[in-house]
Amino acid sequence: MVGGRKLTRDVLGDFVGAGGGCWSSGSPIAAFDISTNPLNPTLLCTIKGKKPFYFTGWQVVGNKLFALDGNFGAVVVFNFDRRRLDFKQLGQYSVGDAQNLGTYLGVSPDGALIYVPNMGYDMIAVLDTNNLISGRPPLITDIGAFRGPFQTSVSPTPYLGH
Repeated sequence: MVGGRKLTRDVLGDFVGAGGGCWSSGSPIAAFDISTNPLNPTLLCTIKGKKPFYFTGWQVVGNKLFALDGNFGAVVVFNFDRRRLDFKQLGQYSVGDAQNLGTYLGVSPDGALIYVPNMGYDMIAVLDTNNLISGRPPLITDIGAFRGPFQTSVSPTPYLGH
């Protein structure tokens, strides 16, 4: 149970530091304070965005929350400052038709790049976070992928190959 709600396999968790976390199985995303009582966290707010988004996957990196929307096929970036309760939407970008997108996006450890699976085209879109937030075209490239990628992940460990 989290905040009186039963956790299911659809619940995504991404706890930030020792004192905060998020929960979502769709939209909106709920931000919790777990510093006082991790077994019964306090709801800080719900993060909705400017459209009726349906978030299928999300990741917190630094002071930003990156979310993938299943209604409009958009990547949405929010500020994530739980101390000031500042969760405003910073930008959004439509990657493609929602039915073509995967479920889980990946973000580089520094938050500079967003990797979005596009199952319908067997590609992974690479987006520049700063361009997305500033309203400039964020698409850097599309990387060919295996058939129907539905998730991406990014490792913070550099490749130390031969």
